[in-house]
Amino acid sequence: MPITGGTLADLGRDLRARLSPKRGPANCGLLVSPRGALWIGTPYDPFPAGQFLVESQELLPDGADIGRVIVTQAGGDHRWGTGMLPDAEIIPAREARGPVHRGPTPQRQHAPVAGSGSSTFLGAYPGRHFGAFDRSPTEVVRPTACLTGELELTLGEYTVQVPSLPPAHTAGG
Repeated sequence: MPITGGTLADLGRDLRARLSPKRGPANCGLLVSPRGALWIGTPYDPFPAGQFLVESQELLPDGADIGRVIVTQAGGDHRWGTGMLPDAEIIPAREARGPVHRGPTPQRQHAPVAGSGSSTFLGAYPGRHFGAFDRSPTEVVRPTACLTGELELTLGEYTVQVPSLPPAHTAGG
């Protein structure tokens, strides 16, 4: 089964993965229990995040909802889809929380893509790498909690342990 381009792959034990297509939105995950679900990361902008939401809802038991989003790193491609779940508990790693408050808005990051001509390198680069995304309608949802060290959550019959990761290509992972 392919696991790119919006198909949720079954990893077993009610865990699904949505891996990004080439140059696509971030990889993210879904854990479903009979009593609810959580997302691990989100896609980049409202369109792929909306697709992920529809795919996720198709797997939810009656009466269950997606009540939490674990934000694993600071990049917008891992957190800007939280607007699809405005009532969910948003839990970023402490290191990923700063850019939510200090970083440029999705609209500000979208401006060079939308306003640059493709005839120069500085105009062509953003269009080539980010032109498939429309972050202009993206609503950033503020975190409701913060992960410091390790967090242990219960989701139905599952115990979920979420570690705070050391810096990699962003703070917090």
